[in-house]
Amino acid sequence: MLFLFWATAVVWSALFIWIYTAIYRQQLKLEQQIKQLRDELERMG
Repeated sequence: MLFLFWATAVVWSALFIWIYTAIYRQQLKLEQQIKQLRDELERMG
């Protein structure tokens, strides 16, 4: 029973870390796109 608990805990933490890194990567991508847009706007205006 204890083994089952630890296995579940490991799976949940791995899932949580995976989701967190995915969100973090998306945020980085968004920030880069916003930066590019701002640079282009500055060049135009």
